[in-house]
Amino acid sequence: ALGLNDGAELWRQSALRGRGLTAPGVLPGVIAVGDYKGYLHLLDSEDGQFLGRIRLDTEAIISITPAKPDRLYVSSESGRVTAVRLASAEQG
Repeated sequence: ALGLNDGAELWRQSALRGRGLTAPGVLPGVIAVGDYKGYLHLLDSEDGQFLGRIRLDTEAIISITPAKPDRLYVSSESGRVTAVRLASAEQG
């Protein structure tokens, strides 16, 4: 991830290298990217740590569209569009 003001690198998630990632979908506190194997990866926007991962298709994810503060629409090469709702991990 790069800083908006100066373009300096803030963090890097090297575990996703070579995964053919989509452009990111950004929600409050979360960056979502899809890969060529049909996985949706959720990363913490502050430090790049993994928050979760789910396989949505057997074909590549091609786009991620944020829809609400907790929802993404994910499209794959197979033509499938999946709505994904993110659950909060906060308690209380």
